[in-house]
Amino acid sequence: MTDAIPPSLLSLFRMKNTYYIQNNFIHFQSDYNKDFVSAIKALENSHYNPELKEWYVERNLLNRNEIGNIISKFNFSAVTLAKKTKKESGGKFIKQKIKVPKKFSSKLKKIPFKLTPKKYQVKGIYYMTKNKKVINGDDVGLGKTGQSICSVEVKKGFPCIVIPPAALKFQWQEEWEKWIDGRNVSVIDGRDKDFDADVVVINYDILNKYMSELEAMDAVTIIADEAHKCKNSKALRTKAVKRLARNTEYTYLLTGTLIKNRPSEIIAQIEILGLFEFLFGNFMKFVYRYCNARKTQRGLDTKGASKTLELNELLRENCYIRRERAQVKTELPGCQEIPLKFSISNKTEYRKAETDLIKYLRENVGELEADNAKRAEAIVKITTLRKLTSKGKIKGTIEMIDDLLESLDDKICVFGVYTETLEALADHYNAPLIYGGTNSKKKTKIKNAFIEGNDRVIFGNIESMGTGTDGLQHVSSTEIIVDLPDNPSDIDQIKGRLDREGQKRMVNAYLLISPKTIDKRISNILKEKKIVTDAVNKGIEVKSFGKSFYGQLLRGYL
Repeated sequence: MTDAIPPSLLSLFRMKNTYYIQNNFIHFQSDYNKDFVSAIKALENSHYNPELKEWYVERNLLNRNEIGNIISKFNFSAVTLAKKTKKESGGKFIKQKIKVPKKFSSKLKKIPFKLTPKKYQVKGIYYMTKNKKVINGDDVGLGKTGQSICSVEVKKGFPCIVIPPAALKFQWQEEWEKWIDGRNVSVIDGRDKDFDADVVVINYDILNKYMSELEAMDAVTIIADEAHKCKNSKALRTKAVKRLARNTEYTYLLTGTLIKNRPSEIIAQIEILGLFEFLFGNFMKFVYRYCNARKTQRGLDTKGASKTLELNELLRENCYIRRERAQVKTELPGCQEIPLKFSISNKTEYRKAETDLIKYLRENVGELEADNAKRAEAIVKITTLRKLTSKGKIKGTIEMIDDLLESLDDKICVFGVYTETLEALADHYNAPLIYGGTNSKKKTKIKNAFIEGNDRVIFGNIESMGTGTDGLQHVSSTEIIVDLPDNPSDIDQIKGRLDREGQKRMVNAYLLISPKTIDKRISNILKEKKIVTDAVNKGIEVKSFGKSFYGQLLRGYL
């Protein structure tokens, strides 16, 4: 028997007569031999893959003896498929060589960007503008959003339609403002419906509702964020994106997870780019060559994989760019704080409490609570609005965690203030939760079980899990802060859970900030307090220290 061979290299390994077994199918590779062909054809439900030049048949109790006779008679040798180990999965990455012309670099420098793209990002921008129809599959935290914005600005690709998940659409507006001034960016949300802007941001869920307005824009560029959501060709969202991208000059699909399970998942995404026939000819050629397609009694099975390295190289040459964090870590900070504008799902409920708190409490909580609130209405209002904002983030947080779990191979730490929100999230994932007040012994037990076990997400109260939980850095480099705390030092503590001795990757700390809610005011207050605390810690003089946290908040509600 030969040494184990990775499936991606199997087609390169050709002894005279070999066979391998995958998913209960036995595959025969052989030079042409009419006697062998006659023998294999005689087996019920045997088929030939013209792309891989293999015969295959599904094993069962009735044909095992016949298969054994064929192996013996024609001297077939077994090839064992290698299993990917943890060590191999964290090994070397394919390096994509992209040489940026000096002329392009000079052109990029002339654009008045407020931020400076890193070297690897400049390569990404060049690749995207040159190839026009591109999947940017950079690892999480490498700035796919910024590269896309710069690409559109370089090529003046307006009007531009940006399609993200609902929870992230305001983040695109903020990111564009971070990169350049003077760009009119419209977020389609509720009553806000400006389709005449340079950039229109609209989430997947409402694309079909506004299809006529979107098509009337005659967009030059389409950007689909978290594009793996379009892997199902029959899904309405996939059809809508494909329809909008049909006549655009530039189409950018952003995803850290091009394929989660099998090569067949990229078919719809390549079709959105309009490159499928150009690259692969037709569906059958693709699935037979890259999905190891097999005819079964239940239909065509396309869940397999074959010639995966060839597929990767073909995509990289034409429409796919991917860099891992480990490849560009010298250009990145140890920990980057990433504020995300995050839309809440309970806007109507929030507005009722914001407009008339006492009426809201009377209708939703009770007469007694409403009467008690009258004595300190401003304080109660602040607490109520913060809790409602936290509650409104649950749906979007789940969507974000699901996307990250697809994109990452490590674990995720989620921090919050409100127990109700943390419990809802932990229950959804059947995941461990560290409450406020959890004693040290129990906290250590929960933490160690998470580090050593199979759970991929842990939830915790900021005060409790923000301290005394050393060791998380060995299994995670991603954290989400659902609720903004009262002090910027709490955020530093949270970041310090993962950005510490023993961490081998760049840490991404996502702060979820909901626009048009009390979050915005809290965020501004935390920024002011951060200036003060940094000034004190670093010995820099400041003229005014401002008021307390709640003193500043109360100014808006008294």
